[in-house]
Amino acid sequence: MRRIALPLVLFCFLVGMLLEFTGCGDSPSSPDPPPPVTTTTTAPVEPPFNPGPSFQWAGSRGILVFAGTQATEGEIVSLDSRLRSMGWPTPVYHVCSEVARWEGTPWADGPEPFSDENIENLNRFLKTTAELGSHVLLDVFCTVRDAPNWIANNGEQYARTVGEIISKYNHVAVHVANEPWHPSSVFRNTSLLRTMRDAIRQGGFQGEIGADDNAGRRGDTRYNGDYRALGFWPDFHPWREKDGEDFVPRTADLRDMRDRNPWGRVVISEPIAYSEWRGGGCCTDNRNLVTQYMRETENLDMIWTYHSTDGLEWPTKSFGWIPQ
Repeated sequence: MRRIALPLVLFCFLVGMLLEFTGCGDSPSSPDPPPPVTTTTTAPVEPPFNPGPSFQWAGSRGILVFAGTQATEGEIVSLDSRLRSMGWPTPVYHVCSEVARWEGTPWADGPEPFSDENIENLNRFLKTTAELGSHVLLDVFCTVRDAPNWIANNGEQYARTVGEIISKYNHVAVHVANEPWHPSSVFRNTSLLRTMRDAIRQGGFQGEIGADDNAGRRGDTRYNGDYRALGFWPDFHPWREKDGEDFVPRTADLRDMRDRNPWGRVVISEPIAYSEWRGGGCCTDNRNLVTQYMRETENLDMIWTYHSTDGLEWPTKSFGWIPQ
C-alpha cells in the first residue's frame, strides 16, 4: 500500500495543476482587482476681477448715501435695483470712506478709518457697485475732517491707503473732503487740500479728484478759483441761504452757474435736502420742489444728486420717498 500511495498522490497533484492551468477546473479563476480610484479636488474658480465701467458724469444721477460703504452686499444690490426699476439713469453713489465720528447719528461710534472692518466695508462697497455697473463719488475725509490732530498724524497715510484701494477701479471719482469750506473743517487751508490730493495720487489713483464749493453762501455762481487751480471740477454744494435768508436756486441761477463755469460739467453734489420731518433752508418736505429742482438741473445738462435725511442714515434706515 505504501508503494502505491505516493505515485497516486503525485498523479492527482499533477492532474490538478493541469486543470488549473488550462482553466478547466470546477472553480473559475479570480478576476483581476479593479484599479484604485483616484479623486482630484478642483479649487473653485474665482470670477475675473471687475474694475467697473469708466466713471462719467454724463447720463448719470447722484444719490447721497453718507454711510453707504458700511452697507451689506444685499443692501447695496437692493437699493441699486430699486433705483433702476424707477427709471433712474446710472446711479452715482455719493459716500464717505469713513464714518467713525459723526455725532448725533447711528455712526457716532463707527469703525475707525484704518480698522480692518472699515477697510473691508469699503472694499465690499466698491466691488459690489463695480459689478452692478454703477458709479461712486467718494469723500475721503468726512467725520475726521474736523479733527486737526488726527489729520496731522494720520491724514496723508490714510489718503494714500484709500488711493491705493480705489486705484484698482474705474468707476470712482473723489472728493478730498466733505464740505472743506465748513467753519470747523481743517481743509479750509487750501494747501492741505493739495497735500491730500497728492497723497491720493501717490496711492495710485488716476481718476477725477474734486472738492465741493458752497457758492451760494457768497451769492456767487463761479467755482472757487483756488479749487480750480488744483484741477478740481466745478462742483457745488446746496444754496441753503443767500444774504441771510433761506434760498433755493431758481432756474436762472442754475443757468448762470452752468454758463460761468464752461471748463467742465457742472455738478450739484448736494442740493436742498428732502425730509419728511424738517423744513427750512437746508431741508424741505415739498416733493414737487425737489422733483422740479432735479428736472431743471438735468435739463441744463448739469449733474444732480438726491440729498435726503434718509440718505444720511441709510442703511440703518430705509429710503422712504425717492424722486423719479
